[in-house]
Amino acid sequence: MSPIPGYGASDGEINEREAIQPVWETRWGAVSVDASNGKFGTGKSMPTKKQAEKAASDDCENEGGKSCVIDLAYYNQCAAVAWGADFVTTASAETKEKASSRAAETCEEKTRACKIYYSDCSLPVRVQ
Repeated sequence: MSPIPGYGASDGEINEREAIQPVWETRWGAVSVDASNGKFGTGKSMPTKKQAEKAASDDCENEGGKSCVIDLAYYNQCAAVAWGADFVTTASAETKEKASSRAAETCEEKTRACKIYYSDCSLPVRVQ
């Protein structure tokens, strides 16, 4: 006979065999773009959307962007930036590969000579 989970535990007591569920915190990422100057910036793995967007804007400006605009904010996913002859696009998805594929497809629908210039992830962090 095998023991019954929780049997013999008094109120408020946790049975050693009962698994404690992990606790995850969301992580945000963002991409800021200055298409007229060919610059972009990113913020990743931030605890809030606002922090990710600020980091992306600051990064874009540090790269020489003068008119940086948030093009994408995402959480618990990956993102990619595709740039073509006269068009830039961003995309997010569960993996870098899927985000890159989506960004490239959208770019190629609009222009030619598209390349992926950035892909990375802002994935949840286990805190317990």
